[in-house]
Amino acid sequence: MPVPNYPDKHGASAYLTPSAFHESKDVAASDVPQAVVLCYQPPFFDHVVEAHTEAEVEYPGAGRLHSLSGTDGRVGVLGGFGIGGPVTAIAMEHLIELGTERFCVLGGCGGLGGNVAPGETVVCDRAIRDDGVSHHYLPSERYADASERLVSVLADTFDDTDVDHRTGSSWTTDAIFRETVPEIEHYRDEGVLAVEMEAATVFAVAEYRDVDAAAVLRPFDLVLVDDWEPKAGSTVDGLAALLAPVRDALVVDIETHGSVSNAA
Repeated sequence: MPVPNYPDKHGASAYLTPSAFHESKDVAASDVPQAVVLCYQPPFFDHVVEAHTEAEVEYPGAGRLHSLSGTDGRVGVLGGFGIGGPVTAIAMEHLIELGTERFCVLGGCGGLGGNVAPGETVVCDRAIRDDGVSHHYLPSERYADASERLVSVLADTFDDTDVDHRTGSSWTTDAIFRETVPEIEHYRDEGVLAVEMEAATVFAVAEYRDVDAAAVLRPFDLVLVDDWEPKAGSTVDGLAALLAPVRDALVVDIETHGSVSNAA
């Protein structure tokens, strides 16, 4: 059976577009940030809002959008909209329609098969498409790719700030309770670093909509073939140190390349 089930989907126009949806709901144009950090862990998002944001930004989708301090409104953070690919795609579509051109996931993941250690940050350069949403945006292939430029800027920023990190791939799956031992062994042996629920969707939506996206992941548990090491430490402590480098990398990219349509 092909994925998606209707084989000629990708050459057809969408029935409902973000612009038509906004028009039908009388959504006013708003000054959204040029870049948005996507947050999935509620305690971490609450910490960011309390300690690192300036103002809430008008936004028609689920969750809350705030501008990050020290960015002149150019970088924002979105959280409280749920987890997984479907809600992420909807949020991105709203923001892209209003003018956001860069996205970066900043969230937790499972460290896959011992290929990465707890506390070792993963800059995800591509994601295995074991999700559902990405196949409705792009023809089915094994991987969805992050923006090479954003990956490079993030890695350089982490180097400059002495953040222990590795660049590599992730396995995106919607079904956390159906991650099987053969799959874990297979992806471990391929050198995949992480398992999570959103990166492939984020990369596919970004490619389809001609914007940029990346993902910065922090392993909180280890997904091992013969064992499972549950989450150690709080998401706030694990992710807080990564916020400033991610924010600064996005600012550098905006200042260097401007609009995505003009970026190299």
